[in-house]
Amino acid sequence: MICGIVQDERYFAEAVEPHIDGDQVVYLGSVGPTRRAEILGGATALLHPIHFDEPFGLSVVEAMVCGTPVVTYRRGSMAEVVDEGVTGYLARDVGSAISAVHKLCA
Repeated sequence: MICGIVQDERYFAEAVEPHIDGDQVVYLGSVGPTRRAEILGGATALLHPIHFDEPFGLSVVEAMVCGTPVVTYRRGSMAEVVDEGVTGYLARDVGSAISAVHKLCA
């Protein structure tokens, strides 16, 4: 399930949208606070694959408040926000992010 605004239309159209099938991969767009809490609270993990130095990461904190672990790259404040192995995983690259997801699904 993918939620949130699309910031890079071209990337979304080329790399994400072709994988949205409405069954295994669903895009809900931007969701309000009530729905967001339901989605995050029922999720196995929040995937937060940022490629910039995140200054805070409100969605990361929202997920952790719901008890949902986070998989994110070790960028910006993420090492200060995510407690490795407790509230989530700090990935170095795509491969280690995939390994973290496998750990959460085991």
